[in-house]
Amino acid sequence: MNQTTSPNFPDDADNAQQALAGEYVLGTLSREERQAVDALLGSNPALRAAVDAWQQRLLPLVSLIEPVAPSQ
Repeated sequence: MNQTTSPNFPDDADNAQQALAGEYVLGTLSREERQAVDALLGSNPALRAAVDAWQQRLLPLVSLIEPVAPSQ
């Protein structure tokens, strides 16, 4: 079996989508890139699922951070 078709080795398109979803959730995209992803989310269920998975993966980290009041 070819490693690139194995479930343990996602194809390049899936890797790119996962990376895009992760960057979207982390907030590291430019405004234009974020707007492009926002436009795709309604029509691309796989991207929406990837974003949801990243949000669920990273959500527990929020509880590790102490809240900080903004400076005035």
